[in-house]
Amino acid sequence: MKEAGCYRVAFGIESGSAKILENINKHTTLAKIQGAVRLAQKAKLITVGFFMVGNLGETDETINETIQFIRKLKLDYTQFTIATPYPGTALAAQVTQTGRIFAKDWSDYNTYTGSVFEWNDLSKAKIDAFQSKMYKASYLNVRYIFRRLISLKPNDLQLIWNGLKILRSVIGLGEPNR
Repeated sequence: MKEAGCYRVAFGIESGSAKILENINKHTTLAKIQGAVRLAQKAKLITVGFFMVGNLGETDETINETIQFIRKLKLDYTQFTIATPYPGTALAAQVTQTGRIFAKDWSDYNTYTGSVFEWNDLSKAKIDAFQSKMYKASYLNVRYIFRRLISLKPNDLQLIWNGLKILRSVIGLGEPNR
């Protein structure tokens, strides 16, 4: 892939907790994920990890497991969406049985900016707080910032600025000064 021009690969990892991966029927292991990411890094590809927050069984412990797993993977970028119970999906059926959905129509469904549901043991506020915690843990740490600084290219500054604006709004720090 690298020889054909591929420079970035994204992984739908979803969680760093074996329990959550089992709950969502991911059919993989943390070891397999780690191996795939290592192969991509060995090929000098940019690595991106996609994660979901708020799945069935999510707790402070599973979120912390995911944070530790992300640190171990040393991904170049991470993205955290909120698990979303779209009508007709298995997740919607699970939430309907053990929680409640707040969405009234399709415009309410947004995987990036706020949960549209809660489980009996996991409130909407807690799901949203987990997403914020994940972003903070991934992007507001010395190791990540150092890795990004040493790999900077001249045209990266605008991309970084745009990313900081998005990060600030997601973690509740408001808009940056322009």
